[in-house]
Amino acid sequence: MVVFCRFFKAMAALTAVGVLTLGCGGKDDKKDPVDPGITLSGTVTYTRIPVVKDASGVPTGLESDTAKFTSQPARSVIVRVFQGSEETLADGSKVMVWATAAVGPTDRDGKYSLTVPTGKPTFVELVSTLQYTDSSNTTQAVRLLGNADGIASSTPVTERPLYGLRKKPDGSAVDNITTPGQVPALAAAATVNFSVGVDTRWLLVYTQATRVAEAAPEPGTTGSRALAILDDGFAFADGMGSPTPGGTLYLHYCPGVDAPKGTYVEYDRDAFPASYDGVTRNFMGSIRGGSANDDAWDQALLFHLYARNRLYAARQETYPQMPFPVSALADRANHQHLSPDLALVEGFSQGMTALLLKSPYLADTHAGGATVVDVDHPDAALGADAYSAAHLADLFWELALKANNIAAPGTPDTWKNLNSAAVRRLWSLSTTDKGGASAFTEIPNVWIQLGRLKEAKDANETVDLAAIFTDAVLTQMAGAHGITWPRPTTGAEARFLKEWPKNPDLSTNALPAFSLSMAGAQADGEGRYPNHSKGEVVYGRFQLDRDRIYEISFQTDPALPAGAELELMLGAQIYRFAPGTEPLRLPLTGTETTLVTYPIRVRVLSPTAVQPDLQVTLRFAPQN
Repeated sequence: MVVFCRFFKAMAALTAVGVLTLGCGGKDDKKDPVDPGITLSGTVTYTRIPVVKDASGVPTGLESDTAKFTSQPARSVIVRVFQGSEETLADGSKVMVWATAAVGPTDRDGKYSLTVPTGKPTFVELVSTLQYTDSSNTTQAVRLLGNADGIASSTPVTERPLYGLRKKPDGSAVDNITTPGQVPALAAAATVNFSVGVDTRWLLVYTQATRVAEAAPEPGTTGSRALAILDDGFAFADGMGSPTPGGTLYLHYCPGVDAPKGTYVEYDRDAFPASYDGVTRNFMGSIRGGSANDDAWDQALLFHLYARNRLYAARQETYPQMPFPVSALADRANHQHLSPDLALVEGFSQGMTALLLKSPYLADTHAGGATVVDVDHPDAALGADAYSAAHLADLFWELALKANNIAAPGTPDTWKNLNSAAVRRLWSLSTTDKGGASAFTEIPNVWIQLGRLKEAKDANETVDLAAIFTDAVLTQMAGAHGITWPRPTTGAEARFLKEWPKNPDLSTNALPAFSLSMAGAQADGEGRYPNHSKGEVVYGRFQLDRDRIYEISFQTDPALPAGAELELMLGAQIYRFAPGTEPLRLPLTGTETTLVTYPIRVRVLSPTAVQPDLQVTLRFAPQN
């Protein structure tokens, strides 16, 4: 359960404090009265267009009858109060400027309450930001941006506009505010509500108080879609945890704008240099807003996006030094032959989506109705094994049904009883497998997560999973998807992270050669190869007991073709080697008393062509 904060500090003080005057005789000293401030409060709601379902619970499209649209509270979205404040210029003259007086999120009923000083020109602004505090007391946010040039814009991310609505304390809307003299001074407590309809036209506003006057009406009509996207983030956070990969997530959405990759988050923070905010490069994402296919109402797609983020964040928390796929697959197709860690992300995120929706039917609505993926019936052509996202999604769904004592396949009436908390362990990545292997000897995979079902029930759990999921039960359920339980102890599936020699040395202690193959490579929705199939990726680790300076290079047979690269992920750093690349000179730390472990991922990169199989040697040549 996410812990939501009610208030947080704004850029300016929330109350004006009187000045203490020091006199010569203590008994005559006086204090100016302290302004206790007054309260601005209200409720934020939005209109939602529901999905229509047939008698079997299968989505058929969006509701067209406006009488069946619903009004929902906008939960944990940001409300800001701006007030005019007197500022003294360098020449001694005084001017009135806008300052942020208070900021805070709505509660789960869409209500907010903010205290501000009296007697100042004031307006209230609803802004397209979801803010919450996670279980570790870390404040995270999803900011929905409205710049029409989208995720690849060259404009710095902190300079891109958000969606905003403004009102005076009397509740009247106000758009073009340039100076504090345009709105009255706040004299009494007031209730300022925001009701955002399907056809509401937003302003494009900026984070900085100094840019209040730059707000302008959006060119289109985003309406309540903006709050639907953010409220789905709340719903996911409330049921499953952080909807961001960590920190602040910037999502881009404009009605009528169909981004090339559709609805996705880019996990490679170096992909967009403009994501840098002066401190860090942020996670960036895009929501499809095409005229024929708009994803703003599609909870299945948004929950899937947020679920991928949750698994990525869990990886960051649990496997902080373990190489991991930097990008989840951009399109929405099912995939097979994936690397075991990416199969887990792609498959379990679909299962988490179905669990949160309480339905196996994941719908992408569009002008012609809906395209539906039935998680419980994966396409037979997608293969059945630990590398098939579709089968891992189905396995997740079946495990959730059994943990909730619902006989498979269930019905819409019994699915209503699903409780996501019953199987929280499934998406809580573990640092150990059933045999006790640590995070530094294995990568995330389905066997580790299935092993979590065998752990003893803790005090916060209502379901004894170990009693339900005996080895016999897991053998049957996993076996139906081509997954052997218990995990094999020999062969390729016994361990995915290769154990390489300590203190590698090209001359005396060389790393063993390995193969990379694109035989199972699949093109994505753009016709490019993402290079995440199980044959295209190799994981390994070695340890150092002394400081070394290495020259690192690759040798391949046959020679690496033009247009292809080898990607080396060493810890958290990524290096690329094209044909003819000079060796990388790199100092690495080691200690004799406590060995330093270096996990590695090597991946072939060839987005436009399938390359022949490569025999690869990763060469570490000591220079000291």
